[in-house]
This record gives sequence, C-alpha cells and structure tokens, in this order.
Amino acid sequence: MVKAVNKLILEINNTENEYFEKAVLYIRPDKADDSKLGESAEKYLRRLSTGGDRREQSKTHLFISVLINVAVAVFSATLTAVVLWVV
Repeated sequence: MVKAVNKLILEINNTENEYFEKAVLYIRPDKADDSKLGESAEKYLRRLSTGGDRREQSKTHLFISVLINVAVAVFSATLTAVVLWVV
C-alpha cells in the first residue's frame, strides 16, 4: 500500500554539533507560516546540543535544596536557643 503524505520539512545541514551532521525537523501544518520558524529551530537544536534545560533545572534544584537546608538549620538553632533560654 502506498500512502501519499505532504509534510513540510526543515533540513538543517550545519548543526554545529560534533556528533550530528544534519537535523531534520517536521513542521506542524498550523505553524508553517510562522515568521519565527528558523529562530525556533535554532533555539531547539541549541537546547538539545547543550542540554540547557537539564542544567538549569539542576541549578534550580541545588539552590532550592541549599535554601531548605539553611532554613531548617536556622529553625533548629532558634528552637534550641528558645528551649535553653526557657530552661
């Protein structure tokens, strides 16, 4: 069986990545006329190549963990001081 498919394809020959020579992106039909299509493709490939989202999430996760630990330490120290002052 043969199926005819009409898809818009964006082929990127210079990915600026040492592992990948070419990238092929299939464009959603409702976004084909978007003026930011090229910019969006570059941003997407850059994010894939650098792992940008994961790094940012790691930094955020680390910051929140440190902040929680500091808050717990301050609370514990305050509680200890109050208990010792009362006794």
